[in-house]
Amino acid sequence: MLAIVDGSEENREAAVAGADLLAATPGLQFTVLASADVAQPAGSPEATDLASTNGSGALLQRAPQTSKVVEATRAIEDRGLTTRMRTVEGDLVERAIEVAAAHDLVVLPPSMADRADEFPVPTLVAP
Repeated sequence: MLAIVDGSEENREAAVAGADLLAATPGLQFTVLASADVAQPAGSPEATDLASTNGSGALLQRAPQTSKVVEATRAIEDRGLTTRMRTVEGDLVERAIEVAAAHDLVVLPPSMADRADEFPVPTLVAP
């Protein structure tokens, strides 16, 4: 599953709502996609915090500096789901459409509902 989180409250809530709906699915992994322009180098407090949150043991090359992305990641993992952080350059939605092909489902915030048909996989528009 792919969740788009750009630091906005709406996108954080959408990611968490998607996790709530799918928390009973065993083995589900969320990719939390964030824009690299809100990123800091590995070793920053945010990168360390996020790496410890996702339990991967691997320090991220870049990690979002915004607390909304960290909050979304923690909230998803609190529901027993595994997360993976990925940052992208350029337009977040355009890159999400490209990245989506490697996922089974994309969770979209309500403001992106009109773009759902652009994704190559099923989408879930969060309430």
